[in-house]
Amino acid sequence: GNGAILRQVIVALAGLSDPKLSEWIEENCSFPNSMVDCIVPATTAKERGLVHDLGISDAVPVTHEDFRQWVIEDDFCAGRPDWNMAGATFTNDVHDFEMMKIRILNGGHQVIAVPGELLSIETIEQCMKNSLLGPLFKKVILSEVAPHVKAVPSITPENYVDLVHKRFSNPKIIDTTRRVAFDGSSRQPGFLIPSIRDGLANATPIDGLALIQASWARMCEGTREDGTLIAPNDPFWNELQAKAKAARSNPSVWLEMDQIYGNLAKEPQFANSFETWLGIIWDQGLDKAIEIYLEI
Repeated sequence: GNGAILRQVIVALAGLSDPKLSEWIEENCSFPNSMVDCIVPATTAKERGLVHDLGISDAVPVTHEDFRQWVIEDDFCAGRPDWNMAGATFTNDVHDFEMMKIRILNGGHQVIAVPGELLSIETIEQCMKNSLLGPLFKKVILSEVAPHVKAVPSITPENYVDLVHKRFSNPKIIDTTRRVAFDGSSRQPGFLIPSIRDGLANATPIDGLALIQASWARMCEGTREDGTLIAPNDPFWNELQAKAKAARSNPSVWLEMDQIYGNLAKEPQFANSFETWLGIIWDQGLDKAIEIYLEI
């Protein structure tokens, strides 16, 4: 966790100048792990105009949703501050809270943002209102992600899915699909691919997650379904685009990116599902692929 990483850094830096100080920190200080959760859209002209109208001089105003979560490991060396009075949660299970957020919220963002970008849908809220993407989010997350997420004292995975659905659907939060779909080479292996591995290990469904991976491969080709161009949206865009174009005729090329998929190319259930979905997307369109998945 982040607290453990901070401990390592501080102890190591102290050791460079004062080994005794480093030893004292190691023995006497605590570095609680923590996580935060609050959707913060990118600043646009709208937000700058809002603060200007309020008479505030701020070139980069920050707006956010009305949901905030701060979870802190209950590990303090000199008494615990009363941050719980302001809504913070103290727990010995920060990892479980973080896992729920990463798999369901961050993963859920990818489930709708990638196809949303392909379908020229501008915001996350609009994705959730879409007749296909809203149900896609619910089915993929409830059937393929949530089963591998532990409940935490305050909420079950299923109830958290409902909460995230409500948060994503907030019309006051103008969060763009482009922002959320950005940096897929980091977000896909961090947020969704672990659920694919869990599904394969536990013999639970992974077809929806494979569909999202196929959608990402299609997105990285660089055009939306209406023919408009997708501007580079990843630090490794050139490599991804080359792979995506090659994958149109040879889907296995996409899964050969070991830095993203590891050995998943050798998992027939996933590889075959990915190939099937990518073929359907290219031949019949993303809408049709989602309809097949949703059985409508």
